[in-house]
Amino acid sequence: MVSRFGNHGRVQPRRIAVELTIIVAVVLVALALQSCAVNESQSATDDPVYRVAIAMFQHETCTFCPGGDTEIADWVRLRPVLEGDDLLRSSAFVRGFVDRAREYGDIELVPLPSPAGVFGGSSRSWNTSETFDHFVGQMLDELRAAGPVDGVYLALHGAMAVRDIPRPEAEMARRFRDVVGPGVPIAATFDLHGNEDEEFLRWADLSFVTKRFPHYDAFIQGERAARALRLAMSGEYTPATATRKPGIITPTVMQWTGESPAE
Repeated sequence: MVSRFGNHGRVQPRRIAVELTIIVAVVLVALALQSCAVNESQSATDDPVYRVAIAMFQHETCTFCPGGDTEIADWVRLRPVLEGDDLLRSSAFVRGFVDRAREYGDIELVPLPSPAGVFGGSSRSWNTSETFDHFVGQMLDELRAAGPVDGVYLALHGAMAVRDIPRPEAEMARRFRDVVGPGVPIAATFDLHGNEDEEFLRWADLSFVTKRFPHYDAFIQGERAARALRLAMSGEYTPATATRKPGIITPTVMQWTGESPAE
């Protein structure tokens, strides 16, 4: 240990001055860090918080398949309706959306009760209109109870067929629009095999479709939907849409991204 005393037992003024300078500097740094922490906390509190409703309704219908129409009981027989965190952990689309939304730190997620999975894959026939009304009605009842939201995310498939409803996904977007009003952006993600047109975008603002088969980019499309929806909610981006239908018909064995024209 170095003594602070000289040969005559007296304190050395220069050493004291140096040590006092160091102590003062340490105190000032600590105060500055504390001030930064307070400012960051206040800034986080002052930041806008966007509330986003999330719903999922996915069915790839085979209108030629036997077995009768898909009823409410068919959807819930093996898998209950998803709610809360169960919905947020469900499909790759939803997980991608949730992952990116949570990274922003200023988005509150409002999960709505949703049927689980793509029921029946592509091996079930038409949904009844009662089935469609039942599940979409549940979502909208919960949305009304949850209060106003700043955005809506719909995890859809795009190839659902419902008796007496020509374009089910577009009708779903229309019903959500009726609840949230004209100023709330609505985004959706779709399977590569979706059959959507401009009618959906008449009611919604943003549409993202998987571009790979197998659909290993579903998570990415969910992320893209979250990023674009946040930009729209913040006013940094105003969505504009245009729809074109290329005249391409391909056999199913060529509808993967290793084969032309999709490669």
